[in-house]
Amino acid sequence: MYHFIYKTSSPSGLYYYGRHSTKNINDGYLGSGNWIKSIKDKTKLKRDIILFCETQDELIEKEGEYLIKFINNPKCMNFNEKPSGFSSFNNPNKLLKGSKILSERIKGEKNGMYGKTHSEEYKNYLRTHKSGKNATFYGKTHTNEAKEKMRQSRLGKKFSQDTIEKLKSRFPGTTHPRSKLTEDEILKIYKLSWEGEMKQKDIGEMFGVKQGHVTKIKNGQLWNKITKHKV
Repeated sequence: MYHFIYKTSSPSGLYYYGRHSTKNINDGYLGSGNWIKSIKDKTKLKRDIILFCETQDELIEKEGEYLIKFINNPKCMNFNEKPSGFSSFNNPNKLLKGSKILSERIKGEKNGMYGKTHSEEYKNYLRTHKSGKNATFYGKTHTNEAKEKMRQSRLGKKFSQDTIEKLKSRFPGTTHPRSKLTEDEILKIYKLSWEGEMKQKDIGEMFGVKQGHVTKIKNGQLWNKITKHKV
């Protein structure tokens, strides 16, 4: 792990001092101060490493010394006289314990949106400004590392019965967005598979599903509430 004090500067001579801890010294981090965030074209900024430290405590101490030294300079864009914030590695809000505390703070009636709904005007705004090409994640994909973290976070988790019932009522049967078949198509597959005049593979190709799907419909393993299949 690298711990260092850095100086981010612009062509105009303005600059910002900060501290950073990272495993990748070339991660391109420029700082999280308001001045840094306000600059749209960050390619014009340059980061120089001023000093390496051995520990987080030493890092915070050294940052404080630099702030005291430069805070009153007109070109210094730091606004806090003392070190503030946490590194991404010791932020209590990102630790498991901190996450649980935050979760409890906004759960149920404590949540600001508890018992409320968005107005139709705001819903329309989200539809037009936060969907399609306007969506934050449009055209992007998760990295394999991010996918693995998400997969690991879901391991062992199960929906409560209450959640399962809510999902069932929201997307019952063939109305589910991921359902490929209508009720009529399911009944046709069931009938054709039992008539025996067509191969199950051919039936599957006819309706855009795999042969195994046809077999499960025939045997009552899928959609038996629609086919009324008796085991």
